[in-house]
Amino acid sequence: MVTYGGTIVALPQRSGKELEATSPPNSGQLLPQQGSVVLIKLDAGGTKAVEISNIRDVTFKDGPKTTAGSEELRNLLTLKLDWADGKPAKQADVGLMYVQLGLRWIPSYKVVIDGKGGAAVKLEGTLVNELCDLDDVAANLVIGVPTSP
Repeated sequence: MVTYGGTIVALPQRSGKELEATSPPNSGQLLPQQGSVVLIKLDAGGTKAVEISNIRDVTFKDGPKTTAGSEELRNLLTLKLDWADGKPAKQADVGLMYVQLGLRWIPSYKVVIDGKGGAAVKLEGTLVNELCDLDDVAANLVIGVPTSP
């Protein structure tokens, strides 16, 4: 067994930005990847890179310093509110709207003017199915009544 006297100076890792720069397009945000070596500043001089998997036993003279950090990705919604007087209030009324994959339909209207002072409004609808296969389904598509000023 080989032993080294020294101080751990680094656990190299590849940063998330480096991984994103070398990944295929549209891979999304990536977390840093921990390297497989530890850098040890040797008491005898120099710095040695040791494969972590080769380390079998560690003795700390003054006890280990147990500070370590890691990153994680979280879905987070942040609101930036524009306060009228520049001072944040204790409460605010906010709303949230989002689009989710599923079964939905998109109405569209076509107005045909006959040139004699009359017009006909025709409704068309596009059914969008991003949910599951449908067989022998009766669908009722409901809309509001369009109004004009």
